[in-house]
Amino acid sequence: RQKYIIIIAALILGIVLGASGLVFHLVRKRNHRQLFRNQEEQMRREQDLQLLKTLETPIATRGSEEEPKDSSRSEASADRENLVTDFARILNVMENSEEIYRTGFSIADLASMLGISQRTASRAINVCRNCNFHQLLNEYRIRKVMRIMSENLSENFTIEWMAEKAGFKSRTHFTALFKKSTGLTPSE
Repeated sequence: RQKYIIIIAALILGIVLGASGLVFHLVRKRNHRQLFRNQEEQMRREQDLQLLKTLETPIATRGSEEEPKDSSRSEASADRENLVTDFARILNVMENSEEIYRTGFSIADLASMLGISQRTASRAINVCRNCNFHQLLNEYRIRKVMRIMSENLSENFTIEWMAEKAGFKSRTHFTALFKKSTGLTPSE
């Protein structure tokens, strides 16, 4: 009878230790994924900031000499430079405006804030970031939710509240985008 008790106790102890090890492994794996995503986000932000810094330097210092008016500079390169400048202004709005977290914020709102056409704003995003307006907007909105979560305030708020605060209309849409972006669900 004592042998059975010892065997059962050993089995229970083994199960508890195994479960603890599994939980530890899963938490470590989740943290690793979060760190990887944060590193990717940081790299993208650094690229965006580098682009902004490049555009802040005067054009005369970027080129070796000013080009004459009858230069052979193509319209395409001039158009691209204008798009890059517009994209830098778009990034400035995305980084500094709380307006983008308003539900229903659209490319028309962004274009009117910048005084450019919707088509120009869309082209600038497409050419410079290789995504569309909604993908860029959702990226910034997901970042906002991640900031709320990282500030340890998320324990006090529901997922719906955080999604609404970032401008998402539905929890389902938010959860799908969050999972696609981070590899985790918001509750994870």
